[in-house]
Amino acid sequence: MEKQKNTTTKWLIVLFFMFGFGFLPPFGQITPIGMRALGIFIGAIYGWTVLDILQTTLIAILAYGLTVGFNTYVASSFGIQMIAMMLIFFPICGMLNKYRVMEILAQKFITTKFCEGHPWRICFMIMFSAYICANINVLVAAVLFIAFIRNVCKIIDMKTPSKWSVAMMIGIAMSLMCGQIIIPVFGTPLVLVGALTAITGTSVNLVKYVALIVPVSIILLLVYILAMRFVLRIDVEPLKKVTIESLGGKKKFNSDQKKSLVVLLITLAAMVCGSVFPAGTAVNQLLSTHLGLFGISMCSVVVLLFLKNEQGEPLFDFNDCAGMGMAWAPFFLAAFIVPFSSFMTGGDTGISATLASLMNPLFALSPIAFLILMYLCVNIITNFAQNTVVIIIFLPLFMTYGQATGFHMEGFYILLFLLAQMALSTPGSSTPCGIVYSATDLVDVKMVLQMALKVLPILFLALMLVGLPWTFILF
Repeated sequence: MEKQKNTTTKWLIVLFFMFGFGFLPPFGQITPIGMRALGIFIGAIYGWTVLDILQTTLIAILAYGLTVGFNTYVASSFGIQMIAMMLIFFPICGMLNKYRVMEILAQKFITTKFCEGHPWRICFMIMFSAYICANINVLVAAVLFIAFIRNVCKIIDMKTPSKWSVAMMIGIAMSLMCGQIIIPVFGTPLVLVGALTAITGTSVNLVKYVALIVPVSIILLLVYILAMRFVLRIDVEPLKKVTIESLGGKKKFNSDQKKSLVVLLITLAAMVCGSVFPAGTAVNQLLSTHLGLFGISMCSVVVLLFLKNEQGEPLFDFNDCAGMGMAWAPFFLAAFIVPFSSFMTGGDTGISATLASLMNPLFALSPIAFLILMYLCVNIITNFAQNTVVIIIFLPLFMTYGQATGFHMEGFYILLFLLAQMALSTPGSSTPCGIVYSATDLVDVKMVLQMALKVLPILFLALMLVGLPWTFILF
């Protein structure tokens, strides 16, 4: 009863901000419509943090639609190619789940000769395979790797929760969060890139995005392994008992899995290739202008409709695969954030002008000092709030500093995406952490917090020493 009362109170707070805050007197340079936008934004952030992301987003869409008119909202959200593409691309991901592609992919990484008899290599490859599999379905990957760690502990007869199982679960959570943002054309990165473009007007170079995120995030995985060894001092000797046979042996992709994976890789390559070729070339015109993300996804779906599986049936059943792959929370989150971000920071609301006046003291900082200060704040806050929420809060701050000082921010927005993935300390700090840390037979929350407090400063330092210089070089 008490829990239900608390939930009701939280929803009332959300409703007040989204529908009542706009009636309060404006302050600073914020206009009356800006007050309504600010109220929707505060209510959404609060609801995303303490309640449910999907339900909060649907209410925010209602509030925003009532503010600007639903015809305007629909044209600027579901009418955007990027959001329409998600309806087509998620079923393709569902096909990969249907044919258990991720399970075989993970098995292939972990059962290589490179790992056998080398405990630290095993630890790294477990994390690296989670990093790769997160791109297919981060939630399914979380469940898959929980089961894998449980199986390893059984093989080596390790009593759990142990220091190794806890450290590896933290590592898997970090790998999943870093892995889910490395491909900028679907899932979480699509939401973030959409918000970035809407708020700042910055067009993201997808090739440079991948060139920044992938090497820096892999270095983070290596740094975490080093921290396990020299800071957390995890004993991995028992892992020498692990053999390829004990892990279930080597597995091969069957025909259906190969077809599914090839179609996915070709689709992703076509999406990214639009940024590789210079504007005006025939390939760029075809992939970026004529087809775009939606057209490329639609081409893939049509090809899949004509492919057969090993039983002679259609490889791709849209209804079946959509049921397995459709993630409504990120879909509606993108459908809200992309148009609303542009609306909120527009000149009619006065929010950007007010924010600039409040940030005046920060404009005196050098770009390096500003970036380190902001990234440090993100590194702390992201452990208590949802990653996406933290990024959306900080994007306008970065934009305002860039506009006031003339500093080119494009690459540092993208590095912000990676910083926000260092949400490792509590089950509530991120969705992957919530799932991974729910395995109470493998995880002790107190031990997680102790380890995270030791590791997070090291990861932050690595990001500053490697990520900042590499961003300057790329952008």
